[in-house]
Amino acid sequence: MIRQVQFPLSRLAVAALLLALLGACSMLGGTEEPPPAFYSLSGVGPVPPVTASPAVRSNRAPTLVVNPPRAAPGFDSQHIIYVREPYRLAYFAHSEWIDTPARMIAPRIVAALEGTGAFRAVVLAPSVAASSLRLDVDIIRLQHEFDHSSSRARFTLRAYLVDSDSRQVLAWREFDEAVVAVEDNPYGGVMAANSAVQQVLQRLANFCADAAGNWQPAPETSQQTGEAPKRGKRKARQEKRDFTGIDGLNDGQHPGPGEPLLQSRQEYFFAGLAAFAVELAVSKSQLMTHAGSRSWYQEDLVTSWKGPFSSLFLAR
Repeated sequence: MIRQVQFPLSRLAVAALLLALLGACSMLGGTEEPPPAFYSLSGVGPVPPVTASPAVRSNRAPTLVVNPPRAAPGFDSQHIIYVREPYRLAYFAHSEWIDTPARMIAPRIVAALEGTGAFRAVVLAPSVAASSLRLDVDIIRLQHEFDHSSSRARFTLRAYLVDSDSRQVLAWREFDEAVVAVEDNPYGGVMAANSAVQQVLQRLANFCADAAGNWQPAPETSQQTGEAPKRGKRKARQEKRDFTGIDGLNDGQHPGPGEPLLQSRQEYFFAGLAAFAVELAVSKSQLMTHAGSRSWYQEDLVTSWKGPFSSLFLAR
């Protein structure tokens, strides 16, 4: 009888335990985090007019290559950064950019520069196109700030315009824009960030157009004009030395058909030495024929010319 009373109680305990576990599982399932929301820097909205005076597109207009923007540490990810205290960066847990700000802004820079009409072409690097100017861009910050009464999005960008041939910085400037957010939430910050980026890029385009208008191209190279390449002074001297003979050998002219071309310094030296020895022998024989004695021409040659080969005249 005692065993019949304990058996139903054990079943009730197991059933109660199973119900408790099912309830705990249902509670855990209800705490799943929502998927993150993704936002972009598409620049949707009216584009302000260009205030710079664009140059007429021609063959003399510079070609501009835009290097991929570089982002400062902390702003090179897809996190949407916000700031509540100075120097302390945080990011939203459920809101992200669809790509890094640097990659999203790069094509917008190209589009803004093309709209000025100051460049023959604007190309995003890497590219095999030859360029006259290069634009380097650094993204200093893109953040949603909550340290004011009304939150705002701030975008700061630094640009360098560089001459591709001389590699000299022609001009540089830092641009900063802050736009008040209509809502103190991630979406409000994204809308304000798009507006700030658009204003900065418009100012950047005007800056580059003005700098390109003051840029003076270098003299046209042989590749642009189709002319034969000009030889440098050093190369011209080398070619002249290669094709010009020793006095009495080639008369300073190019070698004729069948004549050997002396190209090395050693050949020039020995050829000159041989010619000099021949001249000495001829001079010595002529002097001995007309003088009749050795003392006269020895003394005359020693007093009139004392060179590195003067000992040849005094040889007995």
